[in-house]
Amino acid sequence: MKHAKKMTLMVMVFVTMLLVLAACQQTVTLTFDSRGGSVIQPMRVEQNHVFETLPEPEREGYTFKGWYRSTDFEEPFDPTVPFLTNLTVYAKWEINQYTVTFDTQGGEEVDAITNDFGRTFTPPTPEREGHDFLGWYLDEAYEEPLERFTIPAEDMTVYAKWDVHTFVVSFYEAREDVGYDLYTTRTVEYGETLLDIPLVPERYGYNVSWGVSDFENITEDLDVYPVYEAIELTVHFRQSFDGITGDDAIAYTFTVDYGDSLDTLPPLEAVEGYRITWDRICFPSVTSDIEVRALYTPDDVKTVRFISDCAVLYQALETAGADDEILTEAGDLWQLSKTGYNFLGWFDGLEAETPLTIEDMRFSRFSEAVSYVYAQFDSVPAFNAPTDLEVSIDWTDMEDLASAPITVAFDLDPIMIDDVMPPFIDLLI
Repeated sequence: MKHAKKMTLMVMVFVTMLLVLAACQQTVTLTFDSRGGSVIQPMRVEQNHVFETLPEPEREGYTFKGWYRSTDFEEPFDPTVPFLTNLTVYAKWEINQYTVTFDTQGGEEVDAITNDFGRTFTPPTPEREGHDFLGWYLDEAYEEPLERFTIPAEDMTVYAKWDVHTFVVSFYEAREDVGYDLYTTRTVEYGETLLDIPLVPERYGYNVSWGVSDFENITEDLDVYPVYEAIELTVHFRQSFDGITGDDAIAYTFTVDYGDSLDTLPPLEAVEGYRITWDRICFPSVTSDIEVRALYTPDDVKTVRFISDCAVLYQALETAGADDEILTEAGDLWQLSKTGYNFLGWFDGLEAETPLTIEDMRFSRFSEAVSYVYAQFDSVPAFNAPTDLEVSIDWTDMEDLASAPITVAFDLDPIMIDDVMPPFIDLLI
């Protein structure tokens, strides 16, 4: 009985001691030194506390590697061990590496740069044919230039900006006896195709083209000169025997550059009883294709041939019993016309100074079996620019003025031209 009481007393004492110890248990603090990372607030807990997890700080450009009991980072802090005393733990960090990629936007490729966060780097200078490098930009719109040359906290792509070279294509025109003058110019960017190609200045009697035909992929300044190729013309001679001998015609064809002369005439085949000539006797400057025919005149008939610009314009044949008169003043040959020239008359030769009169145009005047007369012309002078302008208007009577024409006199020196203009009122409508 005494033994049972003793055991009960001991149990009560033990329980009382446990209660006293529990009441006297202390709290402890865990302090976090994030070593440059984000701030972590201290944690106050009771002794023997076991942490399930611990907060993790953040630091730009670094990866968090855990909490350690000292700054030598040899002993990691184990949160699963009961926590008994105040303690400061230290964050361990590992620096990250990032890559800067260079998009050269058509330039030569350059290597990317990979390095630790925050390290300074020197961006490369790419090359691109026909372009000048203007720098690196953070965006493809080239609005934000790259100004910080340190490795960022993320992978990054930068873009090359270029200024394209512009070239001048100069077109020239030929000036007679003085070489070439600048005609016009075009500008084109490097590598592009010139589409707006000007027309080649014309040159009468020539096929013209530019000396350069390929205007694609322009990579330098270009001088372009015209190429002139004389137009080839033909002078075709034909001697037909229809109605005379019945033989086949004889033909000759000569090729002549525009403006050149044809100095040699082909031979004519003789036909008994006829005098034969070509209907054009000289070719000092060929400017068009020409057809030349043989003219037949009986041997016993006096002939007078009228030549204008080397062509037999007309031939008069004297027939038995016919009038001696060859031309009349009313005839077309006496009123000959030629654009830009005044007809001076008919002469015995191209160098003759005295024109033939209408009285001279008789068969009896010409002693040769075949005689020739030649047309001479004098060029018309160009008008001078107006040197004086006189307008005479009577302003006293407006009613008369409304219906009266206005005479404007232009003094063209030495030519006076009076031109009647519409009524004044018509000019205002």
